[in-house]
Amino acid sequence: MSELQLATTLKEYFEANSHRLITLAEAAKQVAGRAKRSEVAAVLQKASWCQMVDGSIFYYVPERKTAKKG
Repeated sequence: MSELQLATTLKEYFEANSHRLITLAEAAKQVAGRAKRSEVAAVLQKASWCQMVDGSIFYYVPERKTAKKG
């Protein structure tokens, strides 16, 4: 699974569960062995749509759209 595919799959899961905290173990289960837990953690730590509570708990942050000036 490519990093882009992994990020897309995780983002969809986080959006669907935006009302709650998600553990790293839960996120890793969503890719069902197609990526290592360390790869999942790396994607979540870099993602603009994900915020870390501690080393293994995350939550969804909607992406902000910037207003165009002009």
